[in-house]
Amino acid sequence: MYINYISVSLTNSLKIGRKVNNAFWFQRRLDLLQEKINSLRYEILNTSYAAPGGRDSIVWPVGATPENQPSTRFDVLRWDYFTLSHIYPESDFSNLKQLTRADTQDIEV
Repeated sequence: MYINYISVSLTNSLKIGRKVNNAFWFQRRLDLLQEKINSLRYEILNTSYAAPGGRDSIVWPVGATPENQPSTRFDVLRWDYFTLSHIYPESDFSNLKQLTRADTQDIEV
């Protein structure tokens, strides 16, 4: 655990000193948040025996569903890779296709 004070010497600029100071305090805050998360996790696990299904029914983070595991390769979602003018690949037998007007409108900023 970090201490409450930090001393830095021989820095070339005030900017470096500020960066070191900010990094120290951000790390301290991060450690405190991690401790809080761990205490909440412990509390959830201790009270999970009263949940329907017991401790095995609790997932972390609470409220998040477990990831989907496809049963076959055909259940895997297909990704379409594209640039501002082309889509790659349309099928297993082609490797480049011009974007249609509707596709272009979908990706316009």
